[in-house]
Amino acid sequence: MIWDFEEKPHIYTVSEVNSIVKSLVEGEPEFHNITVEGEISDWKIRGEHAYFILKDEDSTMSCVMFGAIRRLRHEIRDGFHVFATGDIRVYERRGIYQLYCRDIKIVSKLGILYQRFEELKRKLKEEGVFEKKKKEIPRFPKRIGVVTSRDSAALRDILKVINRRYPLVEIFLFHTSVQGEDAKYEIVKALEMADKFHLDVIILARGGGSIEDLWPFNEEIVVRKLCEMKTPIITGVGHEIDVTLVDYVADERKPTPTAAASTAVPDGGELRRIAWNNLRSLHRMVTNKLNLFKLKLERMYSSLEKNSPFIRLERMMENVESKYRSIRDHLDSKLNFLDLKLRNLQENLKRMNPLTRIEKEEIRLKSIGENLKGGISKILDDEENSLNLIESKLNSMKPGKPLLKGYTLVKSKGRIITRACQLEENDEMEIKFVDGTVVGRVEEVQMNEDQGEVEFERIGEKKE
Repeated sequence: MIWDFEEKPHIYTVSEVNSIVKSLVEGEPEFHNITVEGEISDWKIRGEHAYFILKDEDSTMSCVMFGAIRRLRHEIRDGFHVFATGDIRVYERRGIYQLYCRDIKIVSKLGILYQRFEELKRKLKEEGVFEKKKKEIPRFPKRIGVVTSRDSAALRDILKVINRRYPLVEIFLFHTSVQGEDAKYEIVKALEMADKFHLDVIILARGGGSIEDLWPFNEEIVVRKLCEMKTPIITGVGHEIDVTLVDYVADERKPTPTAAASTAVPDGGELRRIAWNNLRSLHRMVTNKLNLFKLKLERMYSSLEKNSPFIRLERMMENVESKYRSIRDHLDSKLNFLDLKLRNLQENLKRMNPLTRIEKEEIRLKSIGENLKGGISKILDDEENSLNLIESKLNSMKPGKPLLKGYTLVKSKGRIITRACQLEENDEMEIKFVDGTVVGRVEEVQMNEDQGEVEFERIGEKKE
């Protein structure tokens, strides 16, 4: 290959590049009247036209169907498995290619992912995975693990609920991605780590999303990992209508992260009400017992007064009064102690206000956002420089440049000739110069170690 470093490369505009790509794509017969199989996603009707995404397990494709209202015989919804027929075209203004559909045939109203969900669910059920014995969720946990993304709304909801209901508990976050190709492996790793922390309970959670977003929680390795856990698990994945396979093996399944947090801890306010009710019940019970005891003593006193010496009776009454005072003082002391303990708990609840933690987290998240902006800007600059370098190299590789330096291109029988051994006597051949083409016939082929010499007879010349 010969490089010409003196000639300046042609600089293309974006419009020129998009125009070239459009010509290449739309000029390819294979992209006309093509049928693509996939699952409908993000189906939208605007006027009489339909815009949607066609996807499979690995990729997505933008699609449009003009006049969809007139053409379609059946209602189309997200999740339908279809055959879409049309042409691949390039939308030149935005530089993207799309499938311009003429017809959509419904293969199944159950999407590919839903079918995978049902198949795996059936398999695990036949193996008895869903029949494992559920572990009991402790009523008063001291240490709780949360497996979710540190930047998620689910985590904020969980912290808010726990700090409001039961702020004395310790919370441990095990960060993991909750969507994407590698999320299943990160979730398994986070669960393994959490199971070694001697926690009382673990919450596995994420907010709502599409079936694709929630798919890591339907992966077989995640489901089987939950079956192996020694620590009780509460799941809170998605919204009320979402059900994932991890819900079938969790020790407690809740529809949302907020509900999962409410299940993990008791309600402190309710506990205080129960404590006060128990104290009042205890006070009434002791008071009734004392009154009954006092009544019996009075009856005994009356009986002794009639049947016993006065002095003996007086001593007995003194003894009874002393015991009565002792019991009353002990009860008062116990009630005062419990009242002081409740006031201390109330002061602790005030000091552990979750708003302070939330403000710190907001400052930290803002700092992370600024760092992300700077990192993304640098990546975009590096990618732009790489594209400019590739464009420069491609321009210098144009096949016509060697002809400007005196080199020629030899063809025979429709193929390019690079060696003398490729020709035989009487073969017709074309020799292309920068300004024209010479047509000749081989008279003799002479070979040597370095190169073959070819003699030919000129039979005509073409100008280009």
